[in-house]
Amino acid sequence: MKVIAFLVILTACQSPSPSSPATVSNEQPSTLADNLQSQSDQTTSLQTAPQINGSDQHNDTLASNYIDQADAFTTNSPTLTGNINHPELSEVSGLASSTRRKNTLWAVNDSGNAPKLFALKHTGESIGSFAVDVKNRDWEDLASAWINGESYLLIADIGDNQQIKEEHNIHVIPEPLLDNRAVEPLVPAYTLQFRYPDGAHNSESMAFADGWVYILTKEALVDGKQQPSQVYRIPLDLANQSRLLTAEKIANLAMPAFSVESSLIASLSGQDISQPTAFDIGAQNRYAYVLTYRSIYRYKREPNESWAQVLAEPRERIHTHSLSQAEALTVGSNGVVWFTSEKLPAPIWALPGEQ
Repeated sequence: MKVIAFLVILTACQSPSPSSPATVSNEQPSTLADNLQSQSDQTTSLQTAPQINGSDQHNDTLASNYIDQADAFTTNSPTLTGNINHPELSEVSGLASSTRRKNTLWAVNDSGNAPKLFALKHTGESIGSFAVDVKNRDWEDLASAWINGESYLLIADIGDNQQIKEEHNIHVIPEPLLDNRAVEPLVPAYTLQFRYPDGAHNSESMAFADGWVYILTKEALVDGKQQPSQVYRIPLDLANQSRLLTAEKIANLAMPAFSVESSLIASLSGQDISQPTAFDIGAQNRYAYVLTYRSIYRYKREPNESWAQVLAEPRERIHTHSLSQAEALTVGSNGVVWFTSEKLPAPIWALPGEQ
């Protein structure tokens, strides 16, 4: 990975992509019920989204913790909002936008670090950390979600560089209240265990939408040739936690052709820098974003399309970056796209998002 970081710095340019969008939406996040209804309106041969029991009403405790004093951050162009300097947060591998508090991000570290959730202002300033009572085998992504009227964070323990793991975990944790610091480690409300139907895969990218957890694999080169990232989905089956689920492959992620830069890095390091390192789907369930070591891509879903169809289609590059090891991205409730990288100080960038 150090070779990739060096080569990306050497060849990259930090200037914004000319194709970056110009406006963002200011809509509030939809509930899971809204997402499920949106999915049910689609005409697709895939099975319907899983049903999750429980109320869809936003409870009083959650509502009282949502901070309305400050306006949500928006931008019309790529903007550096600050830097992460927390000494324990040196290998950011996952980022999620809070659904409780405006201008608040959650982050996790890669393997080899303590199992903790870190809360940050959008400027990078630390505002709290919480130990989690599970092992960090290889935490690679983070997502936020409304589930039955509650706010949750999904920790994706899905990394497998050696491709030897038979099972992977998605830990579902109620989003902590920052004004009520927990002394004891946070305990997951649910843990989804899953395996792939076709053998081991490495992955650094997860998103949640319409009752499904979506996984993008990160494939290695084979004989110097690019391999497509594969798209899997797992139902958010909270009623059957003891059951080992088998992920369903639904598509191959459309890949850009090798550029001169990616070919050079592939020949020197044996790595494909066009593989996904982070993934998120906006709250309105219309746009998806994929981060790579050099670019950010956007996918737009029409009302009559499934994500299986959309993610297999050519993607739109909306931004190029020069971060040395960009592995974390999230979409805010108002459509702003946030991303950052490993190593301190880690810059936090914001892009205009959904239109």
